[in-house]
Amino acid sequence: MNPIPDLIVYQISRDTVRSGDHSHVLATFDPSTLGNAGVRDMGGRVIFIFSGYDSHPDEIYTIPEVRKWIRAWQKQWPYLLHFASLKSDILKVIYMARLDSLTMSRRSGTTLCEVRFDPIELVRLLMADLRSAELLSLTSGVSPVDVAYRRDEVIEFFGLDGGVL
Repeated sequence: MNPIPDLIVYQISRDTVRSGDHSHVLATFDPSTLGNAGVRDMGGRVIFIFSGYDSHPDEIYTIPEVRKWIRAWQKQWPYLLHFASLKSDILKVIYMARLDSLTMSRRSGTTLCEVRFDPIELVRLLMADLRSAELLSLTSGVSPVDVAYRRDEVIEFFGLDGGVL
């Protein structure tokens, strides 16, 4: 029986976001530093969280400084879908922050909000990122069968298999 690996929680502070600094997260998850075994071991285990925004009135994915930080981070590091855990919806939040087509409106008198975006834009981002994640996985020694399984998990996680996002 294979033990379930522990999750790794990586906290990105409000100060880090405001400074625009990506150096620590890039160094921590640098495939060339981790080596093949490290890349394989950390695959699907990392939950990225943003701290310091709990009292902010807006949803994290709509905050301009967070959106800017995430977009710049992902341009430098296209391996999110390899490392990120699918055990938390924060991965969906990260992708929502990357969408140009994202609009959000609060329903009057409630704390509920309505979010709209172009699903084609999301699919394009995911497909590009899946290619990078799959290449990293394969070059680090993950079997093609496991790479295909991960792809299917990501597609299901984002509701692109006919499920709900």
